[in-house]
Amino acid sequence: MAKVRETYWIPRLRQITKRVRGRCWGCKKFRVKAYQSPPPGTLPSTRTKGSTPFEVLGVDFACQIRYHTKGRSGSSSSSTYPTSGGERAGKQLNSRKEQ
Repeated sequence: MAKVRETYWIPRLRQITKRVRGRCWGCKKFRVKAYQSPPPGTLPSTRTKGSTPFEVLGVDFACQIRYHTKGRSGSSSSSTYPTSGGERAGKQLNSRKEQ
C-alpha cells in the first residue's frame, strides 16, 4: 500500500485493501490460525491411583480356532486368555477379594 501511495493517491485505499484481502483465498490460507484442541478432561481416581499387579483381571475372547485331531475331521474351539487390568481397561472385571 505504501508503494502505491508513493505514485498514486487512491481515496479509501485502506478499505479497498482490507476488502480484497478478505476475499482472497491465498491470503486467507496464509493468515489462518491452527486449530486449538480443547484441554483434556480429568481422569477418574480409579484410573490414576496405584494398584497391585493382577488386582483387577479380565478375560478376552478370541474367535473360534479350527484344529484337526487324529480320526476326527475339523473341530473348532473358542480361545480365551487372561489379561491384566492395565492392559485392557475396557474389559475389566473386579476380582473377588473374599477368595
